[in-house]
Amino acid sequence: MAEINFSDPYIDSNQSIAVQEGNTSIKSEADLAGKVVGVQVDTTGQFTAEEIAGIKEIRKYDTILLAFEDLELGRVDAIMNDYPVNAYISKTRGGTKVVATIKTDEQYGIGIKQGNDDLLDAINEALADIKADGTYDEIFAKWFGETE
Repeated sequence: MAEINFSDPYIDSNQSIAVQEGNTSIKSEADLAGKVVGVQVDTTGQFTAEEIAGIKEIRKYDTILLAFEDLELGRVDAIMNDYPVNAYISKTRGGTKVVATIKTDEQYGIGIKQGNDDLLDAINEALADIKADGTYDEIFAKWFGETE
């Protein structure tokens, strides 16, 4: 029995590849062949990495921040994780950058208790309004560094 409804999606998540600043050898998932890739355990990032042929090793971390620490220290060559998370961490911590996205058709939405249709409608209307007037793009650029 469903207990929650979701708003219209407010961001396309997809997966992405983050590398150290200055790394020019990895630009796409094909470039991960022979590389060590960090992922957060039991996430879409892990499952997506497992489907890429030729990755030398997939290192699994309890949190994505631990994976980023190892990326910054050069212990992994790249990180596979949700695009918004990789973009935010790269923007705020520095030293890393997102070099590619991998379409997985994942999206984020806002969870609302089932039956609270007035709130769901208000949230969907507000999301549509901020997308229409450009506010969404401004917020996206502030937190992630660029619009999709």
